[in-house]
Amino acid sequence: MTIKFKKMNILLIGDIIIDHYIYGTVDRISPEAPVPVLNCKSEEMFLGGAGIVLTNLLHLGASPTLISVAGNDDEAKKLERLFKDVGASFQNIVMETERNTTIKTRCVATSPFWQMLMRFDKEVHDPISKNTEKIIISKIKESIPKADLVVVSDYRKGLITQAVRDSIISTAKEFKKTLIVDSKGPVLEYKGADIVAPNRIELCNAFNTTPTNDDGIISQLAQKLAQLMRCKVVVKRSEKGILWVEDRKQGSVPSVAGKIVNVSGAGDVFIASLALATASDYNLEQSSKIANFAASMAIGRTRPHITIEDFKEFEI
Repeated sequence: MTIKFKKMNILLIGDIIIDHYIYGTVDRISPEAPVPVLNCKSEEMFLGGAGIVLTNLLHLGASPTLISVAGNDDEAKKLERLFKDVGASFQNIVMETERNTTIKTRCVATSPFWQMLMRFDKEVHDPISKNTEKIIISKIKESIPKADLVVVSDYRKGLITQAVRDSIISTAKEFKKTLIVDSKGPVLEYKGADIVAPNRIELCNAFNTTPTNDDGIISQLAQKLAQLMRCKVVVKRSEKGILWVEDRKQGSVPSVAGKIVNVSGAGDVFIASLALATASDYNLEQSSKIANFAASMAIGRTRPHITIEDFKEFEI
C-alpha cells in the first residue's frame, strides 16, 4: 500500500528550541588542554524541539499550528525568522520577559567524518508565569476545537505546567480529538491521552525500573502502561525498532536504519510522522511502521528533516 497523507490540521503544543550548528574541521589538539580545535567553516540555525515536529509536519503536507513560549530576547527575533523561513505562523508563540529562548549549540567536525564534538545549551526550566499560563490555556481552548488531531511535545522546559496539561487533556476529550503525547518526563502524568510514545528509558523510568532494552521487560512494562493509562502505547527502542501496544495486542517493527549520521531530532521526526499517519486514518501498526521509516531516514542526514518524497518508494 502506497502512503498517502491527508492535509490535516494538527495542533502542536510543546517547547520550541533553536538548534544552532557550528561546522568545521579538526586538524590538531589544543596545546592548552587535551581537546580538539575546531576550525569553524560555517554555521546554521533551524527550529528544534517541537519545531522539528512542526517543520516535518509541514514537509509532509499537513497544516500545523504550534503553541509555545519564548523569551523576549534577541534569540526570539531569530526564532521568528526561522518560523518565517519554513512558512509557519509565529502568532501562537507567547513572549515572556523573564525567560530565555532556548538555544542548543552543537559543534560538529565534518571531516574526515561527521562527528559532534560538544553541545552547550542556553535555557531555563522554570515553569511559565501564571499570566503566561492563562494565555497558553486560552490559546489551547480556542485551537483544539479547530484541530483534527493534537500533539504534545514536552521537553520539560517549563511550558507544560499541571494546569496546561490538564487543559490539553480535558479540552481534547471534550471535543473528541485524538491526543498523542511525547514527553521527556513522567509519562503517567498524561493519563487521558490516546497514544503515548515514550522511548525505552522513559518507559522504564515510569515504573522506577533500571533502563533496559530487554524484550520481555519492555513488553511487560508497555502492557502495564497501556492498562494503567487506558491508551495505546508506542515504545521507541533505538536499534531494536518499535513496540506498539493496543487493547492487549502488541507488535514489533524492526529498525530499518542504515548509515547513522545524526540521531538528534529523530524522535521528533517519528512523532510528526506518527501523528499525521494517525490523522490520515492509518491504524497503530501501520502508523508505527510509517513513523519508524521516517525516523530511520532522518538519522542518516545531518538535519532531522524528511519530505513527502521520501515515502515515494515506501509501502506498508
